[in-house]
Amino acid sequence: MRNPKNLGEAVRFALKENNLIQEDLAREVHVDRTSISKYLNGRTPMPGDIKKDIVVYLGDSFVRNFAYGTPTYSVYVDNDNFDAFRSNHRGIKEMKEAIAAIEKALNFIDKIDDIDQLSPEKKKEFEQTLKEVMDVEIICRTITMKADKDLGVDIDPIAKECVLDYIKSGLISKELARSQGAL
Repeated sequence: MRNPKNLGEAVRFALKENNLIQEDLAREVHVDRTSISKYLNGRTPMPGDIKKDIVVYLGDSFVRNFAYGTPTYSVYVDNDNFDAFRSNHRGIKEMKEAIAAIEKALNFIDKIDDIDQLSPEKKKEFEQTLKEVMDVEIICRTITMKADKDLGVDIDPIAKECVLDYIKSGLISKELARSQGAL
């Protein structure tokens, strides 16, 4: 199972998986190959329109995750471990624990402006709470990736529907969703 560490690595994996080279990608997104190389190696910031074109062209869930996902280090559960995870319903247990952790994390965030406002004990408690939230994030990403890669589910329309729900509820603006390539 691949575990890319950044967008450039995710794009390189996707290119290799699809028997493509950087020149193919450059041609598709209308830039030269040296620009693609600079974007993928992190030497030049990738413009939003190029990022969106790359995500659309490659249609790869890992690339999409790094382009528009959270800034956390991304890991995914490998197939053997995922089967064990699924069989003992650990995901459901983790989700129930996550609800409490999310409420606790939001409570911390609502009450402080800076982590240094917390005592060492409360800081440690907050960091443990964030770890519990991130445990669930890893499982959610793994489920999405497996649905996309292993089952052939087209995640884009589902994700777009979720974004539209967030827009309707006022949690994000249409402009923000567009700028992040979600619409």
